[in-house]
Amino acid sequence: MRHEKAFKLLEALIKTAGPRLTGSPGAAAAVEFMRKHMQELGLEAWLEPVVEAASFDELRRLGEKVKGKIVFFNKAMDRAIFEAAFRHSGKRP
Repeated sequence: MRHEKAFKLLEALIKTAGPRLTGSPGAAAAVEFMRKHMQELGLEAWLEPVVEAASFDELRRLGEKVKGKIVFFNKAMDRAIFEAAFRHSGKRP
């Protein structure tokens, strides 16, 4: 980061992909941008298919279809659970 390469890469990513909410076109553009960038650096880079599930019940319904695959749990975080992690120190996020 001393040479600002990280910031220049971040700037290029933002200009190319824009907002990158999970599942959005911007997120897909960001993934493709970084795959190409890594290949330009001489790295071996590829994309893995990802299966999306909102719950363990949905995962069970997907059954064998997702065996051996990456599963992305797309579920909003419960703020009460998140805050509970900080109660022991008295600090709030």
